This record gives sequence, C-alpha cells and structure tokens, in this order.
Amino acid sequence: MVLSNEKFEIARGTPFPLGATVDKKGINFSLFSEHAEGVELLLFATGAEVSVSPSLERPLQTIRLDPLQNRSFNFWHVYVVGAVAPLYYAYRVIGANNPAIGDRFDQSKMLVDPYALAVIPVQQSNEVPAVNWRGVVVDPHKYDWENVSAPGYLLKDMVIYQLHVKGFTKAKSSKVDSTSCASNSCAAGTFKGVVDKIAYLQSLGVTAVNLLPVFAFDYCNNVKITEDGRSFKNYWGEGSISFFAPHSGYCIDPAGGKQLDEFRDMVKALHRANIEVLLSVDFTHTYEREHDGPTVNFRGIDNRSYYHLMNGAPEFYTDPFAYGNALNMGHPIVKKMLIDALSFWVQEMHVDGFCFTQGSVIWRGADGLPLEHLDLLYQLESMPLFQHCKFIIDSWDSSGLKQRKNWGGYRWGECNQDYMEVIRKFLRGDCGGKMVGELASRIAGSSDLYAHTHHPAMNSVNYVTIFHGLTLMDLVSYTKKHNEINGENNRDGASQNFSWNSGEEGESDNPELLRFRKKRIKNFATVLFFSHGIPLVLSGDEVGKSQRGDNFVAYQDNEISWFEWNLVEKNWDLLRFFKGLIAFRRRSRSLSRDDFFTGVQNARGVCDIEWHGCRLHSPGWNDPHCKVLSFTLGAESNAADDFDIQLMINMDDKTLPFEISPRPQGRKWYRLIDTSIDAPYDYLEPDQVILISGERYLVNANSVVVLIAK
Repeated sequence: MVLSNEKFEIARGTPFPLGATVDKKGINFSLFSEHAEGVELLLFATGAEVSVSPSLERPLQTIRLDPLQNRSFNFWHVYVVGAVAPLYYAYRVIGANNPAIGDRFDQSKMLVDPYALAVIPVQQSNEVPAVNWRGVVVDPHKYDWENVSAPGYLLKDMVIYQLHVKGFTKAKSSKVDSTSCASNSCAAGTFKGVVDKIAYLQSLGVTAVNLLPVFAFDYCNNVKITEDGRSFKNYWGEGSISFFAPHSGYCIDPAGGKQLDEFRDMVKALHRANIEVLLSVDFTHTYEREHDGPTVNFRGIDNRSYYHLMNGAPEFYTDPFAYGNALNMGHPIVKKMLIDALSFWVQEMHVDGFCFTQGSVIWRGADGLPLEHLDLLYQLESMPLFQHCKFIIDSWDSSGLKQRKNWGGYRWGECNQDYMEVIRKFLRGDCGGKMVGELASRIAGSSDLYAHTHHPAMNSVNYVTIFHGLTLMDLVSYTKKHNEINGENNRDGASQNFSWNSGEEGESDNPELLRFRKKRIKNFATVLFFSHGIPLVLSGDEVGKSQRGDNFVAYQDNEISWFEWNLVEKNWDLLRFFKGLIAFRRRSRSLSRDDFFTGVQNARGVCDIEWHGCRLHSPGWNDPHCKVLSFTLGAESNAADDFDIQLMINMDDKTLPFEISPRPQGRKWYRLIDTSIDAPYDYLEPDQVILISGERYLVNANSVVVLIAK
C-alpha cells in the first residue's frame, strides 16, 4: 500500500472480473453502470475502524475513467499499476439526478463497490447517515486452509443448528473474553467466539451451523428510539451493504480486510470439527431502504438497473417486502451478482450451503411478476462449483408469492412452515377436522407437498421454532406474544403463534408448571427428530432459552436475544435430552430414508410405515376429537443397529393405553423415550433401554413415547 502522496500509474484494465482483482503487477477495478455518464475511482492510503479518519475522507488519488478508453459496453474499468492489497477505495458515479426517469446519480457521494470483499464503516461529520463506508481491496487467495476440507454430509444426514454469531457468545456467561484473543480486543460476539464454543457444538452432535446474516451491514441501520428514550440497533443484520463482505462487527481486528481471514478461521475450525457452515442470505433488499434513504452503492451506481421501480412513478421503489426497496432479480447484472456472490462464498470462503430468506423473490422478473421458468435455478444446478453445495429455501416471500414444489434438484431443501404450524397445533392439544391426517403427512416428510418429479424425500427442512418467532421455551410459556419492549405497542411480530402457556402466562417459579413445560419441550423435540426430513434446531432451545414472550427481537441486542450459557447447567436435563435425540437420529437408518414411505412390506416382512391410534391400524383420520397418533417404522435390515421404531403421541388430558405393533421373531420392544419421566430416565441410550412386556404401553397425558425393537 502506498503511504505517501505518490500517485499510481494507470492502464486501461479489463471489464472482468467485476470488483477489485489483485495480481502481481497491480489491481484491476471494474464496475457496472449502464446509465452513468462518468465514473471516478478514489484510492485512500489507510483508515481506521469507525473513527474520524482524514485519510479516508480525502483520497490519495482520484482516477477519472475515460468513457472511450475505460468503458466496455456497460462496464467501467481501470488497472492501477503497482497497487497492492490491502487498499481502501470508493467510487463517484456521474450522471443525471432525475428521479422522474429513475436516475439518482449524485457525484457528491462516495460509493461502495457492490463487489467489495471487505468494507469498513467510516465516521463522517457531513454525511447522513452518520456512518459512511469504504471498500477494501483484498487478495482472497492468500489464505492457508491447511488441507482442512468440509465434512461433506448428505442432505438427508444433516442436523442443523441455527445461531446468531454475535448473540451466541456475547453474554458474560459465555466466558469468551479478551483472555482468548491475541490482541486486547474481546472475542465475545465474534467469529472467534464461535470457534471458542465448538466443543459445545460437537457435544451437542449437530452436523451444521446455520449462521444468521453475516454480510456487511450497518449496525445503526433503522435505529428505533422509543418514547421513553430507549434505542434499538440492527441486531439481526437486516439490509446488506455488500453480499461479498463479512460483517466487520463480528471481527476482532477487521482493519485491512482481515475480516475475511477471521471468518475463514471459523470455517476451518468448524470443518476440522466435522461441522458444516450454512449462511442465511437475503437478496430481497439492501441497506439503502426507501427512495429517500441513504445512498451507499446501488442507488448511486445505477438505480434503474439494480432496483424495482414503480410503473409510471419510477421515482419510487416497488416495495413488495415492506423493506423500502427490492432488488431487481430479473435484471441480468443482479442475477450475475447473486451467482458471483454465492460462488465467492463457496470457492474462497469454503461455506457449505445457503439458506435463502424469502426465497421466492428470485422467481420475480424485471417487472416484479413471477417467472414461468427460473433460469437462475438451472444455472446454479448446472455449475460444477455447486455440485456439493446445499441450498435451503423459504418457498415464499412477504408479498405472497409461494413457489413450493418448484425447487427441483437433489440439493434444494425447503423450510416447511406447514410442518411447524401443524406440530405446534397438535402438541398444544388442538383437534378437529383433518388435523391427525395432516400431522401424519408432516411427520412422514410432507409427500403431499414434495412428492413430485426430481424432489427427494428428505428435502423437507422441519422446524418447530426459528429465529423470527418464539423460542421453544416461550412456545410453552406464553399464549400471546409480548413485544411491548420493542416500542411498537405489541404490533410487530406474528400475532398467530399456535402457542400455549401450559396454564399460566409467562415466567413462573411453580415447580410443577416448570416440569410440565419441560415435558412439552421434550414432546416437540421428540416429534421433530423422529420426523422424515432435515431437523433444524434454534440455538438456545436445547437449554430452555426464553425471550420473555418476544417473537420479534430484530432490534434487541441484549440479554433477551443472547444465548444464556448459565442455562447449560441449570437446564442440564433438557440439554441431555436433546443430545440423546440428535445422537439417536444420526445413527438410525430408519430416520434418514432416501424415499417417501409406501406402506408396503419390505424384505423383512414389515412395512416401512404403519399408522395407528391407541389401537393398531386405527388412526383417527376422521375423528374430530382425536388427540392421539402412533406410527411404526420398519427397519430395512436385520442389522443390530437398524431398529424398528414405534412412536406414540398422547395429547389427551388422561393416560391412555396404546397397542404395540408385533415384530418379527427374534426382536423385542424396549423403551427409548418417555417424556413424562424425569431425567435421566426420560431418554435411555440404546444399549441401556428397558424391555417392554405385554401388548400395550400406558402413555401418560400430554406425553410422547418412543419404543425401539432390536
């Protein structure tokens, strides 16, 4: 990096690749803008994180790109001879500021490269908002992976753990602090903090962590201030600034683009521990928000290309997602950026997959309407780079588009909201209509939703709780949401949560009520892990984490949202139960079949699945008062570790006898789980299970029982 007033020589450069590319002789810069009249590249000598830094306000060198020499089609490019990484930079883009036709160029704004691999916030006294941004040129190839490779799990074998990078270790109870850092900076709430808790993740037994948004964002974006003066920050990371750059706030020392290395240190450590990394990605909108929001990059680079504009009123954004703007996924440059971003995270950052928030947005064309065919899907499917990558999709967007069943291909999992709703309803005691039959369909992998051409049986991602909603402890402790602390008069967050407080609203010190709530948590967990599909667990549920009934903690960067590590010891019984479920799930062949159930007999003379009520083969499909369901899974082989399984659900308020399915000669039934029994006998290890005699098992009220035959 140049540290004096010396100026760089420049050459014409090349239009590809987009962004800033380092080689042995210098750095090539390339930026897309179809409607710009001119582009300036600004180079800065150095800078400091979130501080007034004159060197980042006044560029070391300003390079005006010649429209004849430095423009190819709609790509503006220049080669800076002798420049090396790290190097701070920004753009000024010249053009008409004419909102009436959709142009919002503003030469006074310093803009971040959409392809910047690292960005840093810079305090500016004359800018609104208070924080402005600079890109950092980084050479992503200079990292030693030490030959550590990804575990390479099949989708059907995964157990996903969803966590927030900051919230996972920010609490003091995490005991992650400066003593674990090489510098004096604190590792709590960082990528390094996640590394420090890998032993916990290993003991839990999960195969993958799903990290909530880690793309660069403004922590002060959309700050909320309540009437009593309390302020809330952008905890969830809503509104990306760059889809290529890790968030600097999750780093110990992000100066000079080091956030890439800190993120990769985390990925490498997780892979070494046989844990994969899935990123939650949201391509619906950006940090720039409404038409009068801040200009950081896309708006000032080419507003007409990057965003959906209103027909007949292009000065305003089409806002189908209630976020202020919507990326124009139908434009080729936006689709290219999405593919390039995903490629970067897989190739250079070694992530194993992505969870698309409001995924149906990528089905929308340039006019905002649904596309008949999704060429983007086929591009991702056909690229060799992604052949081992996992894609998990929300098959909806907030404006009502649902593309369920259209995500073909072996790697596309779908978040199954229908599963979440019916499990919540039935396990709180709802009955009537066709609920028993729907419950069976969800447990069996939702073949009514997904059993179509090219969709594997195990691609339903099943969950009871997820980051935007109640925790599992709150699901059994609150009948209504309690978001008053959010400053929205309890209007924010979903109003329908299908929750039940178990008899008393909110926190309680009643030991019997607490015991009942823990039993209900174990009910949910048991059904989740014995369902056909990929189980997803929300971080903290395994130790009874509560958010005090708040189901929308997007701005709660405090103890309400953070993982409470003191609960690991306090609720050891729940943690032990989850560990047992995960371990059994991962070793049981019957729970990760490749195909949908058929109900026909296999070579052993047993059916792959049989449905029951209290009586064998008599499920209450048409009983409006039925609150029970039982099913038997037949093992495919006689191997000692291939168990027959019978699960019995009793959501009635009285104990009921359930008939036990007969097994082939040589096998006997043993109790594995009974959620009505206190720890450590609620879950028994397969080699410590208790032999069951007789033809019936008494299942206590509001309980779930699992038997295995071996």
